[in-house]
Amino acid sequence: MRHLTTRPGVILALSFVIVLLIPLWAALGFFQSPAEAEEGEGHGGGMAMAREAAIKEFVAQAQAFLVSNTRPDGCVDPTYAQPVEDVVEADGHEATLAQHEEDHEENPVVYLRAMQFGYFPPKLCLKAGQAYTFKMMATDVTHGASIQLGDASYMVRLPPGVEVEQQVVFTKPGEYLIYCSYYCGVGHPFMKARIIVEPAEGEM
Repeated sequence: MRHLTTRPGVILALSFVIVLLIPLWAALGFFQSPAEAEEGEGHGGGMAMAREAAIKEFVAQAQAFLVSNTRPDGCVDPTYAQPVEDVVEADGHEATLAQHEEDHEENPVVYLRAMQFGYFPPKLCLKAGQAYTFKMMATDVTHGASIQLGDASYMVRLPPGVEVEQQVVFTKPGEYLIYCSYYCGVGHPFMKARIIVEPAEGEM
């Protein structure tokens, strides 16, 4: 006589039960990444407070970047800078503006904020052949950023509240995408941003 657990019907039923339990386990935190698990550790919620402070600072810097580098055509260009007084009047983040001015002394800096379900700014205008420093952060849940570079791409994971820095150079003019490479919810497939790479100065 065959054992109960070897019968195909029982095995199939158990498989369905396990599949149905996976969403429940995920909701209860059984699949936390090490970074997410560490967020709950510490005394008095110190790590959570530090994360909130990092997010607040990054959001201020990203907002100043957006305000000061938006061209009249609506595209955000890190080499286009409005006068400082205009940015202060529009945003009021004086400390952030000081950082913004430092950023322009080296490679142009691109602040990219990831949140459900989009990237901000949603449209960037960059120059071919120019090196850019991308400073990226997820400000709600874990996201990913896959930056297409024609035949290749940079793929980075963005844990919430952690600034990730990446040097990027686009060699050819064209239109490229940034899309989320880490499942973040029902709107995940629509989480994208556009990068318009324009010819370098003096090229057509």
